Amino acid sequence: YLDECGVRWIILGTVAHRDPEFVRRACLRWPGQILVGLDARNGKVAVDGWLQQTEVTPIELGLELKDAGVAGFIYTDIQRDGTGAGPNVDSTVALAVATQLPVLGSGGVATEDHIRSLRNHSSKGVHGVVVGKAILSGSMPIASALALNLR
Repeated sequence: YLDECGVRWIILGTVAHRDPEFVRRACLRWPGQILVGLDARNGKVAVDGWLQQTEVTPIELGLELKDAGVAGFIYTDIQRDGTGAGPNVDSTVALAVATQLPVLGSGGVATEDHIRSLRNHSSKGVHGVVVGKAILSGSMPIASALALNLR
């Protein structure tokens, strides 16, 4: 049904921490179409719109969810999100290497160099980047971001 509607992926967040069995069932129902957003503050996953801090690291939860069958992750360093300070490349790469699943980096991306810093790790599993505020503010034209395709 998802393909019929034109949906390529479903992104799950808080539920992935709270109910991994739900994620497992979703992955069985829609194989290859479930991504999980792993948002972290100080190296620990945050849920409920970043209001609740857990004691679980993104890698720990990522490995559990890999076993559930997720297709990949969107990793956001909350402390960098919206700052323009650049993505947390080390944590993004570490998640990709540990899980051996595709990871999209997010949080702090504001320049073409920030995109390149993630693109340099495409062979390690970093498959994309989320650019938000920089595009909304006009500091990075959409065409520039797309021209730096990670694949």
